[in-house]
Amino acid sequence: MYNFIICEYGLIAYYNTVRQNSIFFLFVLFFYVTLRTSLQHYINSVINAVFRFLDKRSIAFFYVMKEEWV
Repeated sequence: MYNFIICEYGLIAYYNTVRQNSIFFLFVLFFYVTLRTSLQHYINSVINAVFRFLDKRSIAFFYVMKEEWV
C-alpha cells in the first residue's frame, strides 16, 4: 500500500508543477483511481503466482516484498 500512497503524492506534486495541463492531470488521476484496486489485485496475483514456482527458502524473501505491496 505504501507505493500507492507515494504515487498519489507524486501525482499531487506533478499537478502543482504543471497546472496548465490540469485537464490532462484530472484525466490521468481519474483512470489511476479507478484502476488502482484492479492494479493492486493484478500485482498481488503475479506475486502469488511467483510463490508457486519458488522453493521454500526463497519464499520468505518474496513474502517481505509482498507485504510492501499489500
